[in-house]
Amino acid sequence: MLDSRVSHRHSPTAPQQDRRGEQRRPLLEHARVRLCLGVLLTVAAGWLDAVGYLRLQEFYLSFMTGNSIKLGVAAAAGNWLPAAAGALVVALFLLGALTGTLLAEMPGAWSLPATLALAAGLLGTALGLSLAGWGPFHALVPVVLAMGVQNVALPPLGGVRLGATFITGTLVSVGQEMGRALLGKPGRRAWGRHALVWAGLVAGATAGAAWTERASLDALLPPAALVAILAAACTVAVAIERRRRRLPFAAREAVGDAT
Repeated sequence: MLDSRVSHRHSPTAPQQDRRGEQRRPLLEHARVRLCLGVLLTVAAGWLDAVGYLRLQEFYLSFMTGNSIKLGVAAAAGNWLPAAAGALVVALFLLGALTGTLLAEMPGAWSLPATLALAAGLLGTALGLSLAGWGPFHALVPVVLAMGVQNVALPPLGGVRLGATFITGTLVSVGQEMGRALLGKPGRRAWGRHALVWAGLVAGATAGAAWTERASLDALLPPAALVAILAAACTVAVAIERRRRRLPFAAREAVGDAT
């Protein structure tokens, strides 16, 4: 009869262990990796919001608070066409968030790569429509869906929303964490994560606006490429992790020594 510790060690679903027998978390579950992914996705969202603001009569592609206010203002003034456009944008974003949640909630390690791949595919579709000569509103419809998907791709990290565009809440969190730091409470540097997400959005919006003024809807190319690269990187990370878990323990030790 095999020793239970040995059988657990060789199980492909068991957590990896280092030489001291300590469990090793998968790469995509490390806080710094998650934060990096979240900030880069927020940069892409800021970039795309700038494109939408400049090319869709000041409608946003990810910032639904602004769109909801514009919808209400247009409805109050009796401007039903802009109001309908705002309602459609919000509905598309909601559909994207719903679809993204179905993927993100799937059990297993492939949920994050699948969610990001869907977002990247939608952005690629928008880029293709743009290059084919479709008008701004039609070409940017898939972007709104992609932003809904992206906003639910990553779970919060210590209260920090990753890849999302709830920036008012992020700034409130910066103020709260700075206040706690002044009071000497634990986690005095937690505000830095929130501030980093805000800075990512501003940086993306700045770059997106500058590029849009020069290249029109071709400004979709950089954020689409960024999300596609992140999706590919997550796919590779999961594939490597699963391969390492399938290897016998001695083989993993040999791979570790070789690297």
